[in-house]
Amino acid sequence: TPPGATATGGLKTCANPTVTLNASSGTSGVSYLWSGSGGFQSNLQNPTVSLIGTYSVTVTNPVNGCVSSATASVTQNLTPPNVTATSTSIITCNNPTPQIMASSQTTGATFSWTGPNGFTANIPNPHVSVSGIYTVTATNPLNGCTSFLNVFVNQNTTPPFVYAGEARALTCNFPSILPTPIGPSTGNNFTYQWTTVDGNIASGENILYARFDATGTYTLTVQNTQNGCTASDNMEVTQSPSVTVSASQLASVNCFGGTTGTVKATPGGGSGTYSYAWSNGSQTATVTGLGAGTYTVTATDTEGCSATASVTLTQPTALQAAVSATPQTTYGVNNGTATVAPSGGTPPYSVQWSSGAMVLNIGSLAPGPYTVTVTDNKGCTVSNTAVVSAVNCAVVG
Repeated sequence: TPPGATATGGLKTCANPTVTLNASSGTSGVSYLWSGSGGFQSNLQNPTVSLIGTYSVTVTNPVNGCVSSATASVTQNLTPPNVTATSTSIITCNNPTPQIMASSQTTGATFSWTGPNGFTANIPNPHVSVSGIYTVTATNPLNGCTSFLNVFVNQNTTPPFVYAGEARALTCNFPSILPTPIGPSTGNNFTYQWTTVDGNIASGENILYARFDATGTYTLTVQNTQNGCTASDNMEVTQSPSVTVSASQLASVNCFGGTTGTVKATPGGGSGTYSYAWSNGSQTATVTGLGAGTYTVTATDTEGCSATASVTLTQPTALQAAVSATPQTTYGVNNGTATVAPSGGTPPYSVQWSSGAMVLNIGSLAPGPYTVTVTDNKGCTVSNTAVVSAVNCAVVG
C-alpha cells in the first residue's frame, strides 16, 4: 500500500523572496525527497526555495518500500508600484516651505521620503525648507516591492541690495531734502517703501527718491516681488545749526586819521566752513590797517547760509598843540617866553622844544622861533612853532 502524499507551494514576493514547500503523508515514518527548478533537491519535509516553478516530492514508506508523489507550484508577484513625484514650487521668502508631492496608481501604495540634513517623512506630500535632492520610495502593500524617484527643490531667497544713502542735513536754503540711495536693486520686480517714526516724509514714500522735511531716522525697505525677500537700511536727517557771526575790535585806531585798527569776525553754526565779505571788500576773518568807521561782515557757510554783524572803530580827537609867546621887553635882554597847551589825542602828553626843554612853559628866550613837538600816550605827535618877538626900539617924536 503506497503511503500517500500531498504538497503545497506558495507565492514569492519582494517582501517574502523565499517560499517554504510543504509536504505531508497519512503514513507515519515516511521519508521525503524533493526535486525541482534549477536542479533543486532536498530530503527535508518542508524545504525553502527561491526559484519559481513546479516542485515534485516523493514520499517513501520504509516498511514496504512503496512510494507516492505530489507536486507543488511556486509563483511570484514582483511587480513594483508606479510612482510620480514633483515639487510644487521653489523655496522663496514668500513660500519658505513648499510641498513635494508623490502619487501612485498602485492601490494602497505607501510613501517614504528622505532628503538633506537628515530629512524624513512618511506622508505623500510633505513640506520642505531646505533646497536639494529629495528621494521618495513607494511601496506596494501586496508584495512589498518598491520604486523610487528623485525630486530637486530649488531655492531663491537672495535679498535685494539696499543702501539708504549718507546722512543729509536740512539748512536755511534746503528746508527739505532728497535722500541719496546709491546702488539699490532696481527693476520692475522691485518695490520701495520709506518709513520713519520720528521724521516726516513730505512726498514719495513709495519711490526710491522720497522727500523729507524733518529731522529723524528714515528706513528704506526694498522688496523683490519675484521671491518676496526684503532688505532695509537707515539714513539720518539732521538740522544744520543757524549760521552766527560776531565782529570785534582787536586793535584800536591810535591816532586821529590813522589806520592802525584791526577787526575780527567770529562765526559759528552752519556747516563749519565759512567765507567772509567785509564792507570794505576784505575777504578774511581778520582785517588790519583800518581807519575809524563802522565795518560790516557777512559770514557764509558752504550751504549758502549767512549771518551779518558790525563793529565800529573809534579814534581819538585830533592832537593839538596851541602855542603862545611873550616878546623881548628890553633890548639886549633875553626875557621872552613861550608856552604850549596840548589838547586832543590821548593824555598824558610829553613835550619837546627845539631848545631842548621838555616843559610846557619856557622862558629867558632870545627873540626868534621856537618849535615844540607834543607826543600823546599813543605815540601820536603834533608840532607847532611859537615866535618870540624882539623889543621894538623905534623912537617916537
